[in-house]
Amino acid sequence: MICGFKYRKNQCFAEKFPHYFLRQAITLFIMVSLKKKICNYIAKEWISKSKSNRQFADDHGIDEKVVRRILKPEGSGISLTTLERICEAREIKISELFQMIGE
Repeated sequence: MICGFKYRKNQCFAEKFPHYFLRQAITLFIMVSLKKKICNYIAKEWISKSKSNRQFADDHGIDEKVVRRILKPEGSGISLTTLERICEAREIKISELFQMIGE
């Protein structure tokens, strides 16, 4: 058995349903890739043009530590709530942000 998820007597769930795990892995990869793209866009187009990280945070109703997470090269730190706050402060819809990014 390759994994610890038992499906039936000694049969691994991953062996029985490999397509399920592949689909989950692809979905996760796309989400991580999209988050990185969103963070990089916000960092380059908006935060870098702001007076400071603190000013951007205050203007957009988010915490400064979130701004620092967005600025990380791996761009992993943004939630849907944060995205909504930033878009609301800029008076745009999330769908408009995706169009700007090119998704």
